[in-house]
Amino acid sequence: MTKYAQEQAAAAAAIAQAGFAATFRSAGTASDPVTGASAADGPSRTVRAVKVQAAVKDFPETLIAQSMCTLLCADMVAPSDVWVDGTTDRAVLAVQTLSPDNTTHILSKVLISV
Repeated sequence: MTKYAQEQAAAAAAIAQAGFAATFRSAGTASDPVTGASAADGPSRTVRAVKVQAAVKDFPETLIAQSMCTLLCADMVAPSDVWVDGTTDRAVLAVQTLSPDNTTHILSKVLISV
């Protein structure tokens, strides 16, 4: 097991222990050619996540509002995804991935507007 695989396993175990089930839905890629509206939403998936306060040091190019939070996820999250928080859809504003060797995904930092 490589060093990064060990870090990935440790991050996944910590998030699984301290986290909650967060549902992300992929944005639909098809659109109605007449109205231009999105035809259908993509599939949804549930991942384990930990909610923390958003910090400027994590997203230095983004203006951080007090109403924003960061979700730490052991799974990949796309910037086009939507976090389904109960009955409310929350936009994913930015995603940073921790992947030191560009092959082993350790963690995703997801900036959410709440």
